[in-house]
Amino acid sequence: MTDTIVVFTVGFDTKFQFKTILEQGQKASKFVAIINSDKNEKTISAIDTLKKFLSEYLEKPFETLEIDFSKPEEAFQTLVKYFSNLKENKILIDISGGMRIIGIITLISAIAAIEPRRLEILIWTEDLKERLNLSFLSYVTLKISLSNFALQVLRAIIENEAINLTELSKKLNKPKPSVYRAIKELLSNGLIEERIEGRKHIYQANPKGKVIAQLSR
Repeated sequence: MTDTIVVFTVGFDTKFQFKTILEQGQKASKFVAIINSDKNEKTISAIDTLKKFLSEYLEKPFETLEIDFSKPEEAFQTLVKYFSNLKENKILIDISGGMRIIGIITLISAIAAIEPRRLEILIWTEDLKERLNLSFLSYVTLKISLSNFALQVLRAIIENEAINLTELSKKLNKPKPSVYRAIKELLSNGLIEERIEGRKHIYQANPKGKVIAQLSR
């Protein structure tokens, strides 16, 4: 997983998109603009400006997705299908521009279709002084797929800040193989970190893991 695809929602103002382009330009393999199919002259002009800049100055591929957002369910299904086909890429979603409905549906469809470990979500403040990272939202759905025991292990790790397998097994009064399977589940979902100290593997929850533990109470 090496390539990053940057997807942004576009209205008639390109200030948010250019901020993201300048930040991500060298990392991204492609840029994708999501617009309403019922576009006006300002939106067309914005797309032309972005396309020209990306092709002439960064020499990066640029794609436009025109979607009818007056039919929200169909728009959601279209975007889920599109995002699902981006199987190995890291996806950065910038929902700063365009109508509110475009940003909302783009956000929800990305969360529904893309694995949290591959998804980054950002939004710029109106004055462009601050970039807010909303990626933690993608982990809200993980509590559905995690087993109850994995959540129990996650909470035990958080309570102890840093702990090894033997200590976890004793604390939970469960056999090591069962605890280790839960640890593997947490690691694969990117909720805990692992480090080695001598012969011991130490586990610690990361910010995403702490969010899931809170949401699952």
